[in-house]
Amino acid sequence: MSIPKFQTLQYDHEGEVAVIAFDHGKVNAMDPQMHRELYECLVHFTRDDRVKVGVLTSYGEKPFSVGEDIKTPRAKEDPCDYVWRHLNPHAGEMRGEPPGRPGWDWDILTMERTKPIIAAVQGWCLGQGILYMLHMTDIRVAADDAQFGFPEIAYGMGGVGGWMRLARQISHVHAMELVLTGDMINADRAASLNLINHVVPRANLRAEAMRIAGRIARHPALAIRTEMEAFYRGHDMTREQAIAFGAHLYRLQRLAAGEDALGGMLNKK
Repeated sequence: MSIPKFQTLQYDHEGEVAVIAFDHGKVNAMDPQMHRELYECLVHFTRDDRVKVGVLTSYGEKPFSVGEDIKTPRAKEDPCDYVWRHLNPHAGEMRGEPPGRPGWDWDILTMERTKPIIAAVQGWCLGQGILYMLHMTDIRVAADDAQFGFPEIAYGMGGVGGWMRLARQISHVHAMELVLTGDMINADRAASLNLINHVVPRANLRAEAMRIAGRIARHPALAIRTEMEAFYRGHDMTREQAIAFGAHLYRLQRLAAGEDALGGMLNKK
């Protein structure tokens, strides 16, 4: 399987670790083309059996992302068109119309993830950038110059806290403070709120993310896949359902691993 090429991001892999790096303009402002390419990249990453884990970062010295590019030209829509596109995110694309919003960004937020992704964040991580970080990554490392924020409310675009399901990741009071004030916080503050795992010097950011990714990649792919599914599906189950589901996956995984993994127990009654 060849490594795909994109215009707004870089994709490569080092051994069993894939690296997805935003590379769009000076500050990685996002537009419909970038959303589409990111979706296509994630599909490739998911299907590529050569890699077990991914690192999501930014290319070179660029910030992670300042969020949506508000300067992107948008077609004028009457209220009917606006509602139609909301209910049909890819409306018009088959007729040759350019991608709009919502569209590929919606596909990214709703896609099933079966491989872990580590965020490596430097500089600004705002708006759509932090939205993707929260939805797409499982472990997060930040450079000491990272800045996080939810600026949408200042532009009259409230509601992002619900999209991010932020209160599932940090406490209610801290989530509300972030989305209602729109203030930015630094990496140390983000770590104290459990928004990220580790803060490192900027020069060490990629190495630390790759180190963690390598620790994950040393495990069997089936075990990683099973843990991902059990963890995320269990979120929306009752306690009894989550325990039963996890137990079923565990036993199927052990069965697939073979007699050696079971210590010969398959032949015992």
